[in-house]
Amino acid sequence: MIHYKLFGDIYSWAGEFRTGNFHKYSTEFFPVSRFKYAIEDLNTQISHFNRQSYHSTETQLYDLAQLLLDIKMFHPFREGNGRTQRLFITLIAEQNGITLHLKKSSPAYDSYMQAAVADNLKMMVEALTKAITNDI
Repeated sequence: MIHYKLFGDIYSWAGEFRTGNFHKYSTEFFPVSRFKYAIEDLNTQISHFNRQSYHSTETQLYDLAQLLLDIKMFHPFREGNGRTQRLFITLIAEQNGITLHLKKSSPAYDSYMQAAVADNLKMMVEALTKAITNDI
């Protein structure tokens, strides 16, 4: 699991889902009692993304952006969700022929963060577009 690999040396609970409900500022993340449904939905989206024959990068980025925003709202871990989801979405994109640059040093990082905080699909598509058009 990505979260465990990233944080296993720091947190004893790395890789384990949170056990309580969580919010950040005015955002209420997915309730623990419904994690089963979130996981099913995310797995369906990932399967769709991986087997879909996209005719345009824009459509592919739209689906990738929606997946990323849904993962963000799932927010399964106590800490490190953003870093984990950025790495995860980068790997999914890479498996499908898209190289994303979403590290803090990337010119797309600020756009990504604004889209994530706003939970805005259009902004996230724009951020991901910027992330593939800028070489680091």
